[in-house]
Amino acid sequence: WLADQFAQALDRPGWYVDFHTEDQKYVVFPDKTFVYRRGDARGRAEAVAYARSQGVPHDQCDWGE
Repeated sequence: WLADQFAQALDRPGWYVDFHTEDQKYVVFPDKTFVYRRGDARGRAEAVAYARSQGVPHDQCDWGE
């Protein structure tokens, strides 16, 4: 799976990759992957909270919908 390959390639701390399909959003960290429906505010909030806990600056958490 593409997300697994990204997770293995990412370094710590604070590195992630985001991508999407027509209806799903993927935010991949070295040890955790978030998958949520585009437009899902709760799913996005969980991904942002995790990103912030990993040292990602707030302004870099605007990966959009």
